[in-house]
Amino acid sequence: MAEQQFMRSALGNMLGKFIDGRPDYVLFTSFTFSASFFEDNVLPLLCGTDINDLKGASLTRDMLNRQLAELKVVVACDHSAHPEPKGNLRYGLMTVALDRGRFHPKIILMAGTGTSARKEMWLSVASANLSYSGWGVNREVVGITPVAAQHADELQPLLAWLLRQAESKVGMAGIAPGQAPVEEGDTRHVLEHLLATLGTDRLPADEAHDLPTLHLALPPQIRTSQVSLLSSLLGGDAWREATVISPFWSDVPGLIARAEADTRGDIAFRLVPAMQGDGYAFPSLPEERPVSYARFVDEPERYTHAKALLLAGEKHKVLCIGSANFTTAALQHDSGWLSNIEAMLRYRVGADYDWSRMLTNLARDDSAAADDGEEGAPPLPPFRANIVYDWRSKQFYCSLTVDPDAAFANLLLEIGPLTRRFDCRRQREHRVSLAPPLPLRHPVRSYKLIYESSAGTMVHVGLVTQLNAEDDQLGYLPKPRLDQVLSLLQGLVPGRTDPRRRGGSGGCEDEESDPDGNDNTEPVFDFFGFFLATDKMRRYYADPRHRDENPLGTSSTSVYTLYRAVMAQPDATPAAQIGRYVQLAELADTLGHLQELRPQAQPRPARAEIEEEMQRLELAIAPLMEASPHWKNMFAPHLPDTRQFLAWFRHELKLKTLAP
Repeated sequence: MAEQQFMRSALGNMLGKFIDGRPDYVLFTSFTFSASFFEDNVLPLLCGTDINDLKGASLTRDMLNRQLAELKVVVACDHSAHPEPKGNLRYGLMTVALDRGRFHPKIILMAGTGTSARKEMWLSVASANLSYSGWGVNREVVGITPVAAQHADELQPLLAWLLRQAESKVGMAGIAPGQAPVEEGDTRHVLEHLLATLGTDRLPADEAHDLPTLHLALPPQIRTSQVSLLSSLLGGDAWREATVISPFWSDVPGLIARAEADTRGDIAFRLVPAMQGDGYAFPSLPEERPVSYARFVDEPERYTHAKALLLAGEKHKVLCIGSANFTTAALQHDSGWLSNIEAMLRYRVGADYDWSRMLTNLARDDSAAADDGEEGAPPLPPFRANIVYDWRSKQFYCSLTVDPDAAFANLLLEIGPLTRRFDCRRQREHRVSLAPPLPLRHPVRSYKLIYESSAGTMVHVGLVTQLNAEDDQLGYLPKPRLDQVLSLLQGLVPGRTDPRRRGGSGGCEDEESDPDGNDNTEPVFDFFGFFLATDKMRRYYADPRHRDENPLGTSSTSVYTLYRAVMAQPDATPAAQIGRYVQLAELADTLGHLQELRPQAQPRPARAEIEEEMQRLELAIAPLMEASPHWKNMFAPHLPDTRQFLAWFRHELKLKTLAP
């Protein structure tokens, strides 16, 4: 059973299986999720902070994000448990929703190069959620194993389903020709890699005979042919005794009856309930069903969130630990309407294995029965919702499917500055796109869906998937300031190296700069300085002494950094829109020139991204030009077509490079 630091120690144990303590890919699954706990405690461990130094340690956001650029991390959790929005750290967070059930497994799956110098995968299965309670307060349980063929076969349908969930979110925004969508945290890439690795980097069968077996409860929509999790754990053997540790119970008589039917005999059950408030959460049982009860000897007042099943037969014993409570939703998918996703490890232990020294007898008191088919969780929302924000199209894409038996008339969506009401009596499925009045400068991480139920006004808080965002838009890097980037570019001299350009952050911040770029509130319209900077960039990278440097990457003197600095400036006014258009026109021409110098390099940004933004600006600028008195005075009475004029302007920018 877990002690205060047991979950952290388990994570450290897993990391120690890889060279330098660094796996390449990590997947966490949890029912509830605390982003603040995860980012302050778990991510630093992943990035190399020693467990003994974690308390009071302070890794900066920039340091963590630099390390997380190499280590790909994804968290999947249930949509109904009010997950906390993530901060500005480089990892993926995905909520998932079951039709009628909860996403309840608590696993960690790692892949990378092991200390044996071969590719390996390691798996842990626990009862603890990704929260302070789960990792530092509750009594929990966890098991660790290298991944063998049996584990891989069991994990494959779960990871494939998670990948389908991630693909459906990304697909909501559509895919523009030539532009592959990228979601925050590269969630699909991580899941695809783990799925592929399951088939190649697992232990051979002859090395796996002493390992625990993995057993998942997967609803029919994920895996159609399966025995119940309870039957899978029982394994068809004849058992005489069963000790069950569970904080939640439902239909215990039915589960006991099914267990005895599977084993074809009577089983003496000993149940270990959890302390709830002033008493224990005893299950509801008829008087004619004799069972015994026990509690933990040490720290009996400590809340027990562990879930375990110890089975004893004539000559052998089995220990099962993981996420499944002793409820029908967890263990028996063919009964009741709730069917959770759960994960358990099953260990074959020696006949002399005994944990009775941990337990002492407990007399059943007069406490009310605590049967709870909902397992103490928040109520399931009567709908499934997904919302994506695409930073390229600058729109929210919303998908909403309402349960057929939902009783409310409408739903109110609140997301950032937007609201939208859905009529749920006439229509059960809704697909809409919403554009904020101004392009976002910072991520909107969550949304609210408000509805009326028999219990009153209900508020469901969900998370927004970020699509096609740049690192500085997500807060991984400071927003580059155009004045600083121009100053750096204007100082380029062929043959001279500048240490600041060797990094890849592109932040160009100084000590007085706001790391989030909030002090860059006024656009920079120094066009002479802008043209001077691009001219210096062209000359610098045309020099043979700099052929090994890539102006199309993400260094501080790249087109990408200049583009991000331009895009980070506000463009709410006509002057700002015209200024951005002039800057992007020159930037597009510079990008084309540098591509000719580096034809093998993949440019960032893509030329299509700049052209798309310029087309958007042209739609805004053209009517402004037509309404301008200066425009009319200059060209009257024969006013030129504004689009043709803008095309001529861009052509003239290209010709300027031919002038001395």
